[in-house]
Amino acid sequence: MPHVRRDREVILSAARRVFRTKGCHATVDEVASEVGISGPALFKRFGTKQALMLEALRPTAPTDWLAAVRQGPDGRPIREQLVEISTELASWMDDIVPAMAILRAAGHSPEFIHAEYGLPKPTIMLRDLAGWLARAAEGDRLRVEEPVVAAMTWLGSLQVRAFMTHLAPDREPMLPTDRYAQKVCDQLLRGWALP
Repeated sequence: MPHVRRDREVILSAARRVFRTKGCHATVDEVASEVGISGPALFKRFGTKQALMLEALRPTAPTDWLAAVRQGPDGRPIREQLVEISTELASWMDDIVPAMAILRAAGHSPEFIHAEYGLPKPTIMLRDLAGWLARAAEGDRLRVEEPVVAAMTWLGSLQVRAFMTHLAPDREPMLPTDRYAQKVCDQLLRGWALP
């Protein structure tokens, strides 16, 4: 059984690369060629191209950042928490944004994708980030007058990096995730820091 599991992981890894590189128009034969098996063998295992695509693009990054957002802020320095949440959220965005773009191009609705993968809805993420910022402001740790606007700025700055990387011909981010998250937090704190 471990051999079958390993084979499945090899196929899904190859399919993920192919779909992320070529988009929803990649063929099953292209995926099969990548792993050295036939297209019919892939169809036998996954049934349809859509089933293979859905499984290959399944998010792998955890949503631990969401629990931290819902529970915080805690007693640690606020910058440390912002960077931690931002780094995890940026990694999550790096995983989910290309998958969402490819699946949307394949004709899947956001509602279907969120249900299929159990993803938090954008309105929930925005609400939770705004709540974190509001609690930080109420505790005199940040200056945030409009938590929803501030949360959208925070969320958008992390999402746009993943989106721009997905659109880039070489698919290489301009900065590594952790460094980018730190720079975003430093920029945001220039406006949110208490006088």
